[in-house]
Amino acid sequence: MKKILIIVTCLLTILYLQFGASPTLNQSTINHTADHYELHLIVTANKLCILNREKVAELFVQKTFRNDFKDMHLSYDVHGYPDKIFMTVYSNYITKFLDIPAFSFRYTQELPYQYNIIENP
Repeated sequence: MKKILIIVTCLLTILYLQFGASPTLNQSTINHTADHYELHLIVTANKLCILNREKVAELFVQKTFRNDFKDMHLSYDVHGYPDKIFMTVYSNYITKFLDIPAFSFRYTQELPYQYNIIENP
């Protein structure tokens, strides 16, 4: 009985760590010039491992568009919407502490920048 309780507890903990925790926006940096506006983000996915990087990247871009990170809110009222988004994604806090990113990506539009990427992705 004790073994079953330990196994169930371990399974529930693993399932929570992989599927239950929400992503965290750790840092945002803005590069703004007269020509363009870049947004650099560092995000912790709070997963044991990231199986589908494209799906996670798409999810984080959508969370950025909707300003849906619970730990930090992005302000689009001063500079408007960004022309480029650069994002570094860490699997969890251990990999962030060890500075081992899971992946990085950028979300940009073609030159010249004639519209913002949120209204016309």
